[in-house]
Formats: sequence, C-alpha cells, structure tokens
Amino acid sequence: MIAIHEAAGDRYQLLLAHADAAELAASRGDVPRATSHLAIGAELAREVPSSNRSLLLIQSAAYVAYMDGRADDAAVLFGARLRLSTATFAKRYRPILEALEKQGLREEIAAGANLSAEEALERAVEVIRSRPSTPN
Repeated sequence: MIAIHEAAGDRYQLLLAHADAAELAASRGDVPRATSHLAIGAELAREVPSSNRSLLLIQSAAYVAYMDGRADDAAVLFGARLRLSTATFAKRYRPILEALEKQGLREEIAAGANLSAEEALERAVEVIRSRPSTPN
C-alpha cells in the first residue's frame, strides 16, 4: 500500500498507510520498524499541515509508545489526541486509555489535553526520535 500511495502522490493515504504500518509493526513487537514508519509519517504531516493528518500520527505515536512500554509518553499523546477530537477517537484505543488511567497517569493525559495540534505533533516527533529506528 505504501508503494502504491507513494507512486500516486496521495500524501493523505500515504500518511495513513505509514501510521497503519507503524501500529502493525508495534503490535508485532517491532518497535524500531514502527518508529521508522512514524518518522516518515511525521515528515508527511509537516509537509501538508492538517489537523486530520496530525491526529493520525499522534494516535499512532501514542500506540507505539504504549507498546514500547513508555506509558507516560503514550498518556500525553492520547490526551492530546482526545482533546483534538473525541468524536473520532477509535474504540480500539479505549482499553489502552483505561489502562493508562488505572496506572495513575490521569495528570499526563490532562497535560496532553492542553497541547495544541502543532504542539502535540511536535511531542509525537520527540517520542519518535527518542527511540532508534531501522530503515524500511
């Protein structure tokens, strides 16, 4: 899918494909590959600013951080994601959010909710950069 959207020049679908690939890699325990996909997604989100693109990257970065055991980062990013749009918050993330709350990370979630879309995207980029990546 990535190659198809890249060839077609469809930036939105390409970002979506990288976000999906990042989550899939993280769910399989391949966090370095997930981070690589997120880094590419961050560049795409910066090239064509849009809150929808930011939402995709922020929620995927939150998921990858959670799967990598970085609950604090995940909580901040999920908080930012929720603030930006609760209506489109995917149900598949709710159990993670509940687990973060049970871990006592409500303050981190609230801190994330105070971030603007741009600040949340920058925080997601920081989270991505804090972990070494591997090439695709």
